[in-house]
Parts: sequence; C-alpha cells; structure tokens
Amino acid sequence: RLPSGTIEQHLEAVRNGGDVHSARYFYAAAFGRSYWYQGFAMSNVEEFYGVWNATGMHMGSSPPWMPPTFPPGTLVGASPVTMGVWQKNWDDDLTLSNKLDWTAIPGSGFGGGTTVSRLREGIERFAITDINNPAASAQAQSELVVMFDTFGSFDDADAAAGGVVFNHIPGGCNVLFMDGHVKFVRYPGRFPIMTDAENGYGIPRQVGHYGLG
Repeated sequence: RLPSGTIEQHLEAVRNGGDVHSARYFYAAAFGRSYWYQGFAMSNVEEFYGVWNATGMHMGSSPPWMPPTFPPGTLVGASPVTMGVWQKNWDDDLTLSNKLDWTAIPGSGFGGGTTVSRLREGIERFAITDINNPAASAQAQSELVVMFDTFGSFDDADAAAGGVVFNHIPGGCNVLFMDGHVKFVRYPGRFPIMTDAENGYGIPRQVGHYGLG
C-alpha cells in the first residue's frame, strides 16, 4: 500500500530524484491489472495468502536489492515506503516464512505445508491425499487456479460507480484451471471469486483492478 501522498506525487519525486528502482515500483502501482497470474500453485484461500506472503517476503541468497543507496527494502517517493523485498529465483519453489504487513493471514504452502510450489506438470500430485484413487490427479488439476479476471477493490468502490467492478457483466470472472478448463464464476462464488469478508476482503483488495493507488 502507498504511504501518504498521491501516486502522481510519488512518481514526480522519484523522477526528480533519479531513483530508478523506486520509479519501477510506483509505476507498477499506477497501472491497472485486468488479469491475475502468479505462477505458483494454489487451490484455496490459505494457499492464496501463502503465495502472496512467500513471493513478497521470502529471503533469497542475496541481500535486498532496491534501492541500494537506502536502508534495505526502502523505496523513496514523496515519503519512504519500507518493504522486505529480496532477490529470488522465480523458477524455484519458495519457503513460506513471514507475513506481509498488509495481508490478513500467513496462509500456507501448497497442500498445507510451508513450500509455495511453482506451477509445473505433476505438481497436483502434492495435493493428493488418496493415492489409491485413480481419478485423484485429474480432480486435483481441475481445482488448481492458474489465472483469472481481476475484480474491483472495495476501497475504490466510490470511484468505480459500484461496490465491486468486473471485466464482465453480469458480475463475475473467468477462471482458468490447470487441467485447461475455464469456468465463469459469478460473484460471490467459489474460490477465488469471493468476498473473503473473514479476512477483511483481502482477496478483492489484493487482485483489484486499480493497482495500489
């Protein structure tokens, strides 16, 4: 989340200061997002938060990288933003170790553990509890969420002329699953197209159309 100040003020500050690392962060915050894709396996709310927390906080083998001229993990725009951002190998699985300040719960790794797993062929086997069920693998793939339409943030409801904003009418989103099928899920419906009210509407806010602004 942005500190005090508008996105335009932050962008002007980083342009004037020549801080290219912070500029990339604030430009990313300004852009809307129509689709959500992370590249890690998830099939439920706990795993969704696990992906967010592991990709944001997991410490890699190298020191924090942005920006190098300020305290670790600090981005400087109109006012400082402190983030635990570390170098990672995005081709690898990640270990869930910490929780981001703005996420509601720590969540879990894929299959309930602490490993946040990259999407890859065969990963569904790590979620199978009944190894004697020949249909278990196909069923597991049909539950693994790969990509979906974003939907509006409750924080931006006034500016968006409604409580929730969607790419499609009636309100809902297309969800692509790992087995290749796509399902249109009406809001509020099954994971991940849901209110997530028990977690402070965290899923709509994390995947919202309007970036971090």
